[in-house]
Amino acid sequence: MLRRPVHDCNDCELKVAGKCVFARKKFTADTVLVAQGALPTEIGFVRSGVISMSAVSGDGEQTWGAVRGPRSLLGVEAVEGTPSACEVRTLTEVEICAATVPVVKTWLGSTGAARTLFNLTLTELLEQRRDVDFRTGSIQARVARFALAYERLIGTNDVHRPLSKARVAGLMGMRPETLSRVLRRFSTRGILDSASGMRVLDRAALEALAEG
Repeated sequence: MLRRPVHDCNDCELKVAGKCVFARKKFTADTVLVAQGALPTEIGFVRSGVISMSAVSGDGEQTWGAVRGPRSLLGVEAVEGTPSACEVRTLTEVEICAATVPVVKTWLGSTGAARTLFNLTLTELLEQRRDVDFRTGSIQARVARFALAYERLIGTNDVHRPLSKARVAGLMGMRPETLSRVLRRFSTRGILDSASGMRVLDRAALEALAEG
């Protein structure tokens, strides 16, 4: 009989005190949580912090990139035995609630309405992860989208502010020096302060650029 871990924090929307199979884990910034092509061993969700998701082609070219925050699901494709289509890495310190794949599969059950709904949700989630967030449109538009996501997910919390330009540029499919030029241009125009993090100064202008 499968022995399930039981936790009693009653501190999230699951509200399953005394029965929750998920346990909290903390990770430092720039930790790879799931490697592209690997079968995740755990399934969980982000409680706090920010993660990046990116995928590369066979010749090493990045084909997809996105940034996600709290409540993002990780490793769910493993329920159906599907390897991860992307690398998942922490951009900041992150706290995750996670459980092993066998435990989650037992918790969900193999049949019934809840499992069917989960499977449908999984299909939609994987489709969304194929969408391009930061790699379409002009260079200015891609930087503007990232800056808006940065403000929403990270804000001005000093703990989460230092992100390497190389990492951010990679998510958007551009060179670090190109990113630096755009940030300087935004700063000169009074749209963005990138001296420490990415502080939005003119949201309307940034949102207009993000549409380009």
